[in-house]
Amino acid sequence: MTDSCMRLLLVSSDLEESCLLQEAVTELTEDFRTPTAARVYELTPVDLMEDALDLLTAQANPAAGDPVPPSNLYDAVLLDPYLPDGEGLACLTRIRAAAPDIPVVVLVGRDEQGLGMTFVREGAEDFLTKDEIDCGPLARALRHAIERARLSSAIRKSALLDQLTGCHSAAMFHLLAEHDWKLAERLRLPFVLHLIRAMETSEDRLMTLAGILRRSIPGLDMVARLDERTFAAVALGGPGRELASLGRLAHAASSCSNFERGQSRPLKELIVEAERQLCENEQIGFDKSLTRYQLAT
Repeated sequence: MTDSCMRLLLVSSDLEESCLLQEAVTELTEDFRTPTAARVYELTPVDLMEDALDLLTAQANPAAGDPVPPSNLYDAVLLDPYLPDGEGLACLTRIRAAAPDIPVVVLVGRDEQGLGMTFVREGAEDFLTKDEIDCGPLARALRHAIERARLSSAIRKSALLDQLTGCHSAAMFHLLAEHDWKLAERLRLPFVLHLIRAMETSEDRLMTLAGILRRSIPGLDMVARLDERTFAAVALGGPGRELASLGRLAHAASSCSNFERGQSRPLKELIVEAERQLCENEQIGFDKSLTRYQLAT
């Protein structure tokens, strides 16, 4: 994105949806007060997955004066996952494979927030329900998507992963948890924070615990290793599933900000509460002034 233009690729076979998005993009261009840096929005619509992949993977032609590959010309992809030549998560997978650094906002039906969260867990940066297609919600979704994509790119480029377990590092936990908290607030979804502390610190035990958290417990959107034996996990949209399946591997505690019910609790407060509960579960003392995991101010 340049200082003055944001280029969007719309992949949708729904004509009404395309028209609504074009209207929203036009309104964004006309209203400089919207919360993004762009002053001009350009929307390129395609109605087939193959056409989208052609645009995202085509090579630059210097002889024709193309300065960069076409994929670098798009700042975000708006994807309706119901296409004549593709459907569902397979569409997202193909877009991510073709252009891993471009943020994807998925368009879902009015009553399909659960489906939208599934797409976010599988790699999309954000989602919009079709009744949210207006300049304000679109601008916010694009801003959040681009921010999250930059964080994900930083993970890949800076290797901000825990080398032993493959989980996010503590630094990335703070960044991504803050983003997910804001996403839950916008969508009025429950935000659940889990803290998990391993009972043993052998590499085999830590890797086993990380594997269970990342692959075997449904509903977790992000898992990070905070220190030698402490992990954190975030779940959006769920009631706060107990981590009973950890058995003798670890102690666990949870805290929740239920935006759906009008409860807005700061992320720092959730971390303090979960740490207090975790310490109680381990039957050790707790002092709020000594909480390990404070977000950077």
